Amino acid sequence: MKKSNDISNNQPQGLSSLITTETFERFTYYGTRSTLLFYMYYSISSGGLNLSTSTAASIFSIFGSMVYLISVFGGYISDRFLGNQSTVSLGAILIIFGQIFLSIPFFNLYLLILSLIFLTFGTGLLKPTISSMIGNLYGINDKRQDSGFTYLMSGINLGALLSPIIIGFIGTHVNFHLGFLFGAISMTIGLLIYQRGKFKYINDDNIYPSNPIEPYDIKNILIKSSICLIGVFLISLLMFELGSFNINNLITFISVLIIIIPFLYFLFIFFSNKINAKEKHNLWIYLFLFISATMFWIIEEQGSTVFAMMANFNTNNNFHVNFYVLELILFLIFSIFILKNKLNIKRLLTCLSIFVFISICMYIFLNNLYIHIPSSWFQSINPLFILIYTPLFAMMWKKFHFSSIIKFSMGIGFAGLGCLFMLIPLIFLNSISNPIWILISIGIVSIGEMLISPIGLSVTNKLAPKYFKSQMMGMSYLSYASAQAINSQIIKYYYLSPATYFTILGIFGLSIGILLICIYFFIKK
Repeated sequence: MKKSNDISNNQPQGLSSLITTETFERFTYYGTRSTLLFYMYYSISSGGLNLSTSTAASIFSIFGSMVYLISVFGGYISDRFLGNQSTVSLGAILIIFGQIFLSIPFFNLYLLILSLIFLTFGTGLLKPTISSMIGNLYGINDKRQDSGFTYLMSGINLGALLSPIIIGFIGTHVNFHLGFLFGAISMTIGLLIYQRGKFKYINDDNIYPSNPIEPYDIKNILIKSSICLIGVFLISLLMFELGSFNINNLITFISVLIIIIPFLYFLFIFFSNKINAKEKHNLWIYLFLFISATMFWIIEEQGSTVFAMMANFNTNNNFHVNFYVLELILFLIFSIFILKNKLNIKRLLTCLSIFVFISICMYIFLNNLYIHIPSSWFQSINPLFILIYTPLFAMMWKKFHFSSIIKFSMGIGFAGLGCLFMLIPLIFLNSISNPIWILISIGIVSIGEMLISPIGLSVTNKLAPKYFKSQMMGMSYLSYASAQAINSQIIKYYYLSPATYFTILGIFGLSIGILLICIYFFIKK
């Protein structure tokens, strides 16, 4: 395969174009997430839809869950109909239209649902397929693959970091619909970059379906699809006749469906006559990791729901800028610079002059200044930590080698610790007004994400059966879907007792981590 200086001098050509496209898509997605929850429960006079906070949080979780559920559908479309390249383009176009519908200034629940449907299918088509395209850049047993997916994670988190700061601020402080319009513009830029760089990753694996649909398959697909649609229709009709067809029951029905589907799909792949004995063995290993990842994402997704509402209702986001603290930070920066460089008298005096000038400017303009941090910016905490942790973990993986199961168990353990950490302000201080508690808790959980997220993508690509590559990438995202479906049901218990809520999540996370370690040593023995 042709090589180029793509991101790194030992990475395949086309990696940077695909990662850039994914970065803009994540910028759009997380920008929408950073404002969507507030948009739903803010009053109409404040530009929102005036839904209750619990209903808004449930819809928000279901939206996130459906995005990843449809990822399996996206992988199926890619594997059997369109191929990777066309599937990504179609997904990007649907996302653009979904953002445009959200940007229309009509306060209508039906328009919201229509836009979320477009965003759900668009993201579901694009997200797993572009990961599969990156996997196809590498050969079998290519050791660069883990690094490639780590670069992908950096791009994802760069988009996730900047979007709440830009789109979140515009949405919550200027106009929600203008923020959503910025999301449409972002995805349009991503699509143009993707189309411009497509010559770099054109190969048979990315152009053509890996498991193309055959004429005799069409009848089976139509029968199965009809059965599913009729079943959903009959259940909805029964709910309507019983007078229980409302938004909360509909959310519950969708949640149960989303939790069941991953395991049904796993059985569908496992019993396919297109996979061999070795691939079946790999699927059993993958099932353990899938369940573990689901538990982790249940905890990690608290950041976009529970912590978001905490930041909006319970914390004091006004900060006083202290001149002496800024001066100390500036002094430390200049001291490190001077100690690391051999400076003569002239350069030393120049540095001191710059130090004095900046200090005077800070005293004039920043002393006794109060800064308000928008609630939407708290959504940037997790990707910020991921970007900080990435080079540290990259160095660590060069020196230490752990089994994927061990990494997963450690990741879930850190997620559990992050939940238990919140008991300090909730129980002992009886106050979460200081946002530092949220910051530290998310920082601990983010350590777990570094142990699970990039490794999970790489492991999925390695364990996926040959004829189900893109579908297995979609399958990996079903752990997100299941987690958010569960969150849509359990989030209501947070309002009953926040301390109990975090205690149960924390203990459950630690228990799963310990269980995984026991399973690992049992298998090894």
